[in-house]
Amino acid sequence: MKLLTGLIAILLLAPLAAGQTSQASVPQTQPSAFEIERLSELKRVEAEASTLAVVREDSLSKIVKIVVENDMLDAQTTLPQRDDEVRIELPDVKGVTRMKFFGRRGPDDTRGPFFQVINYNMTDPNIGQAYIHLAAYAGRFALSRDSESEQGTRSVQLIQDAPPNPIDPPATPELPVRLIVSNENPHLRIRLAATDFISLRAQHPDEIDQYVRPIARELHQERTMFALPRSLGWQIVGMDYTPDEVTAARILKIITRLDADDFHERQQAVEELKRFGPLAQLSLARLDTSKFTLQQKSEISALIEESSHLPAEELRPLASNRNLLVDLLYTDDPELRRLVIERLNVVTGRKIAIDELDDKTIDQLRREVIPATQP
Repeated sequence: MKLLTGLIAILLLAPLAAGQTSQASVPQTQPSAFEIERLSELKRVEAEASTLAVVREDSLSKIVKIVVENDMLDAQTTLPQRDDEVRIELPDVKGVTRMKFFGRRGPDDTRGPFFQVINYNMTDPNIGQAYIHLAAYAGRFALSRDSESEQGTRSVQLIQDAPPNPIDPPATPELPVRLIVSNENPHLRIRLAATDFISLRAQHPDEIDQYVRPIARELHQERTMFALPRSLGWQIVGMDYTPDEVTAARILKIITRLDADDFHERQQAVEELKRFGPLAQLSLARLDTSKFTLQQKSEISALIEESSHLPAEELRPLASNRNLLVDLLYTDDPELRRLVIERLNVVTGRKIAIDELDDKTIDQLRREVIPATQP
């Protein structure tokens, strides 16, 4: 009986012993030095931000807006100038967001004061430490994202210099809008530059979509930053567009007044052509000017140059860029939107039919027509 009792005890205790041995053999995972640093930095950032005044809003887009004016970038804010730095609490932006102000632009300027926004995002161990910086100050614009993980560091900088001083211009001026990308692993260095943001997008659309667009999307600025001027949209998808006969006849009639003896009548004709918007530019660009006077040719050339964002050789490739075509759907011009959808149908080989084009619908369409392999 004692032997039987001993055997039962051995059988009952054996699995427990095996489990203890198995648990003891599993090494406890220790956080890496980088993870310890991330948690320490997260604690420090949170502690510093806790001392700041708090501004709460539903979305960063209601406080800050990145816009393109005259083909150049600018950042505007709805908040007034204040001397203290604030913490912006936002449900749609991860991490800690801080905002600092650098003075008013002008007494009647509606764009708000100069400012900078810094977002510290250390909430995801897989991302590591990420910092987004947005600043607008005295004509200068900067948008950057720097990150550090156990795989290495990465930096994306979009910089726009202030206009040069016309009295004392630099001896060797650098192109004012620059995209600088660096990546540690794998090693990568990119430096691109252009005279303005629209030209940078046109000349390097893939790099802008791959490196800059995700930052704008993270800050909920994609619509305002990437929406294109209506006149440029017509240049891109309206190159083969022919105005109706009535519009063409009205434009041609106004052109005859560009050679009027009276200066004021000539200026009035110019203003009337401008009111036609992109249609006038398209019509003027196709005219046979061989029979026009020098005065008419001069005025027509000036009007075309004034409304042209990009040279013709840069426009053709843009008409096949899917991201850019979707950006054009932000327009309020129904005829331009119709042409854009027609062009998207050609480029994608599908039939796109959209009744209402709100931001949500446009975002969904972008996911559908942009291949996963495309930046």
